[in-house]
Amino acid sequence: MKESLAAIFDTASPESIHSDLTGWLRWVEAEGLPPLVKAAETIAAHFDGITAYITVGVTNAITEGFNRKARVVTSRAYGFKRLSSFAAMLLLCCGGLSIPWPHVMPL
Repeated sequence: MKESLAAIFDTASPESIHSDLTGWLRWVEAEGLPPLVKAAETIAAHFDGITAYITVGVTNAITEGFNRKARVVTSRAYGFKRLSSFAAMLLLCCGGLSIPWPHVMPL
């Protein structure tokens, strides 16, 4: 059963993902194996997001990664008194700027 789910995602197309995934969920429900039923419940809860990813091919992973970095900078910038200092630290950490160490000679 789990191999068939992997095959669905490997060969998923925007036209067939809805019917293929719905068929798999019905199959798991009919069989009633507890670990797969739990996985099927999770997939059913996120069904719209899964089908949207297959259809559009876009995730929010970049936004989530940036949010995580912003939270780390926020925790490091606890003592900053101005928002501009926090914004500068956020740009420094996430802006892709490479500052060489003063004691290292550039190549």
